[in-house]
Amino acid sequence: MKTLNPIVKPLPGRVLVDKIVHGERKVGSIIIANDDGKAHGVRNRWAHVFAVGDDVVDIEPGNWVLVEHGRWTRSRKIPEIIDEETKEPLRVYMLEYPKSVIAVSDTYPGDESWGEFFESTPE
Repeated sequence: MKTLNPIVKPLPGRVLVDKIVHGERKVGSIIIANDDGKAHGVRNRWAHVFAVGDDVVDIEPGNWVLVEHGRWTRSRKIPEIIDEETKEPLRVYMLEYPKSVIAVSDTYPGDESWGEFFESTPE
């Protein structure tokens, strides 16, 4: 098990992410309004990896993963860990590996709109 904090230990085949990119996005210098909850808002999203299960390969805590739309759980708060940005309890989401993960990056790719062009992994 690899994690940024030993309090949370994901099960084998699971990845915990602590940030999923929502809200407005930029394409070049154009800002596109928040489209969450709308039909055209259905797209793949980037998420920051917090912890990975023992058998997860190719992904490390601190990486960014492109997640197929809807392949994450509802968030859960971890009261023992405070998010440095929000100063509130950390929220994590769970992903199944490799089913949910489309791509991996060592750093946040910035404009996440190019993720729309990745085809979803066949079932």
